[in-house]
Amino acid sequence: MKRLGSATWNGDLRNGKGSVSTESCALESHPCTFFSRYGEKPGTNPEELLGAAHCPVSKLMKVEMPLVTFTVRRGLSAADKSRLSEAMLEAQVAAGYRRADRFHRFPEVGQDDLLVDPRFADYATNRTDRFMVVEVVISSGRPTGTAASIADEAVRLFGERLRLAPQDILFLFHEVEPNLPRFPAASIRREATADA
Repeated sequence: MKRLGSATWNGDLRNGKGSVSTESCALESHPCTFFSRYGEKPGTNPEELLGAAHCPVSKLMKVEMPLVTFTVRRGLSAADKSRLSEAMLEAQVAAGYRRADRFHRFPEVGQDDLLVDPRFADYATNRTDRFMVVEVVISSGRPTGTAASIADEAVRLFGERLRLAPQDILFLFHEVEPNLPRFPAASIRREATADA
């Protein structure tokens, strides 16, 4: 027998809400939230709902932390790296990632290793020597607009905290399959637990 389920989800990871329905009508627009999924409030969870196994809440278990690489010119201070990282983390949290999901790296390049035209038609002012490339690797399957949400909030925070102009920040987003293990030890631990 084949049964189908459907789900909707609105809002961010922690504060969003959704509903689950099954083809058999055993469930019809049954509410689901982050808190019911993780047991803090009464309600159902994906493990209980085989017919709705593709509920967006079940995908919350597979949320992988973004890997963020800030390619910057040599000489950026440790304090500025820390401010960039904190602002980026806040942008990630606003987009639905956990606060503990920080994995930021800062390779520095020489003046001759990052060649950029100073003028870009969409901006009234030129790029400066503070120009950086911010590459973000995220899991595919995230809600539409996740990348734009991260970039928009990060640009705003970079401007407020480091006086970085939008023309000095280039975001590149890459999506990878969410089931690719990033930390093999964690995968091994999960498999061992499942076999026990």
